[in-house]
Amino acid sequence: MAQTRLIDLMNELGVYPQNWKAKEDVNQAAVDAIAPLVFPKLSNQDIVDHNIAAYSNSVAEYDSKKVNSEVIQELPMFMDLMPENGLVVDLAAGHLKDTLYMVDPSSRARLNREGVISPQDNKALYVVPIEGSRAFLEGCDYKLEDHMDRVPLIVHGDFMKPGQGRAYYSGLGELTSIFTEGNVQPVLDGIWSCAGQMVHMAPGKLEENVAQWSRFLKPEGVFAVSYWRKGENNEDMKLLASRSAPGEIKVFSHFSDEEVDSAFDSAGLTLMNHTIGDYDGHGHKMEGVFGNGFYKKS
Repeated sequence: MAQTRLIDLMNELGVYPQNWKAKEDVNQAAVDAIAPLVFPKLSNQDIVDHNIAAYSNSVAEYDSKKVNSEVIQELPMFMDLMPENGLVVDLAAGHLKDTLYMVDPSSRARLNREGVISPQDNKALYVVPIEGSRAFLEGCDYKLEDHMDRVPLIVHGDFMKPGQGRAYYSGLGELTSIFTEGNVQPVLDGIWSCAGQMVHMAPGKLEENVAQWSRFLKPEGVFAVSYWRKGENNEDMKLLASRSAPGEIKVFSHFSDEEVDSAFDSAGLTLMNHTIGDYDGHGHKMEGVFGNGFYKKS
């Protein structure tokens, strides 16, 4: 685990996740107890930097888990809403599994979660994956080697800074200008953001960030998101201690369904579909905590 600002603060309060070597060592209760003392001392950039460091440190572990290697039903649903050969961004693309699914019809039988139905007519899209962890890109770009004709650009970039990433791979200069030099144009048929952008959104930036990314969508474009729903305690953020990779701490943002709908409405997008799903990751299983929404730009 990288010694980030967050870990420094946890250590000052007597919690040392870097010393946890087995899942039995992981003390989520201790993490929960100090979280209210830690969050006020973290800047938005501290949170972004920590999550990138945490994911970068667990590329192999994350990529090897069965639950992370299967797509959710919302992805083929999203693809069915896209035009043939449509252009989409995979926002916070992680280990590039969803990108592969969208560009390669032959991958779907092995990537489908049980019960998931593949997109109609073997549809394939053009995809621009955007990911903040260079380690994820370097560790997983091999998956796309045979499909680069459908991946015109790969961006190493922070989802909190739309249009300001760096080209990890560039095959089309116009898109490079749009997504790395801030020359925003409405070129996208869709944005797919599953368990990335909104799950790790910096505090107080939801409405602004949604509005910024929506500028890249064409009229009628679809923005598909998943987010961690607020629970009974109404907490905005949570520190989750991984049991599958002891010592790793992730910062998760929480939003109510109403907050998410309001952010998209303010950006000129209308709710099309909403589902609720479970969370199964980092050794934790929780029911009904994930919201999934499709929003269409007017």
